Amino acid sequence: MEDLLSPADVERFARVAGISIAEVCRRAQIAQSTFTRWKAGDSAPRLDVYTRIRNAVLPHPGAPRTSPKPRGGAGRDPVIDEAVAIVGGVGVLAALLRIKPDAPDSWKKVPAHLVLAVEAATGINRTRIRADLYPPEEKPVPERRRRAA
Repeated sequence: MEDLLSPADVERFARVAGISIAEVCRRAQIAQSTFTRWKAGDSAPRLDVYTRIRNAVLPHPGAPRTSPKPRGGAGRDPVIDEAVAIVGGVGVLAALLRIKPDAPDSWKKVPAHLVLAVEAATGINRTRIRADLYPPEEKPVPERRRRAA
């Protein structure tokens, strides 16, 4: 199960995306007081409201991208650019992973300790991210039974 965002996470991702909490609330179709009560710990949003808040602040696969294109480098694994495109930018990926904003730009491969977090944030299978660490599972070949003679 994916981790739920806290109000602080929503604020951080809104800052990264360059939008205000008022804009997040407008996009989520909620009153700003609903967010304020959640932030104060006085209430928690229903699942449908939480989902709208999350979608308002985090890009999702298939969403149109308005952020700059990823800046790949020579020898860089293309899956990094794919991950950046899925979440909507290097800064967004870094915020989701809770690392320095420009760190993904310096990667040749996704660091081993971040593979599962990148998988959770992007939906890209860990085997595609780092096949050297998570090799594809080999399916056992069923043995043929010999016919009795």
